[in-house]
Amino acid sequence: MAVSRVVLFLGLLLAALMAVASSQSTAPAPAPTSDGTSLDQAVAFQYHTVVDLAAVATSSE
Repeated sequence: MAVSRVVLFLGLLLAALMAVASSQSTAPAPAPTSDGTSLDQAVAFQYHTVVDLAAVATSSE
């Protein structure tokens, strides 16, 4: 009798845990806020600024 109660309790506990585990779904990933274009433009702007300053500094006029 005691064994059947333990088995019944463990079965109900396992069923409850499985129900909780399966009820959670994963949320979709959020949409990206930037595709990297603005970062690429900022890097290119800084690169060109450095190149322009170097060209002015090394000009022999």
